[in-house]
Amino acid sequence: MRIHISKGIDSYIERYYRYVEEKTGRIFLSRSVTGHRSVNKVYEWRGLTKPWRYPPQKLGELDKQNRFFWTRNGEPRYKQYLDEMPGMPTQSIWTDIKFIDSWSDEATEYSTQKPESLLERIIGASSNEGDLIADFFCGSGTIFSASEKLNRKWIGSDLGKLAIHTTRKRLINIQRNLKSENKSYRAFEILNLGKYERQFYIGVNPDLREMQKQKQQEEKGGAFLELILHAYRAEPTEEFNFFQGKKD
Repeated sequence: MRIHISKGIDSYIERYYRYVEEKTGRIFLSRSVTGHRSVNKVYEWRGLTKPWRYPPQKLGELDKQNRFFWTRNGEPRYKQYLDEMPGMPTQSIWTDIKFIDSWSDEATEYSTQKPESLLERIIGASSNEGDLIADFFCGSGTIFSASEKLNRKWIGSDLGKLAIHTTRKRLINIQRNLKSENKSYRAFEILNLGKYERQFYIGVNPDLREMQKQKQQEEKGGAFLELILHAYRAEPTEEFNFFQGKKD
């Protein structure tokens, strides 16, 4: 079972578990042991008369176990140690992950950007270090950023030039930050499936003479176009400069 502590849980611990026991170094928060008059019995203990959450015998036991944190006003408060709390399993609806504000450090101004903490939770819960993470609509590169920081390999693609540029810039910034911290980082490569790669993809033989290659390219290109038009149930057209087919 993998456990992933979100940034929301970290902030909760920092806010409420503010005390450290001097002798043991254990972190704890203090809880009130004062009850309600309508529910708890009022009696005197250690010079204090009030409704107590526990009976006198239990208060004495807790006092002997050094489970009370005494305030400046002489009030006892129960010490709830962090290492004794099992925590709560992550639920299927996540409300503890903050959305990206315009002033967030990770904001890239990409319209569909997701919070990095969201992807860190998903990747951390569903993979191990060294695993390969794939994203074929990479957008702003959040998955790659989270994968890199969690020591996962990654591969992805996107048709949009803005997406590739945003992702590249983001990953370079990660490398610079790691370098400034004297930490190692991995190189990455950007491959462009452009005109020449497309020619190779549709199978033009590079060993043919130029006229033969051109002829084969036209044949292969026509077959490739026919395949695409058939897949979309479209009909070919020569009316436009930038469109090869139309539908409806």
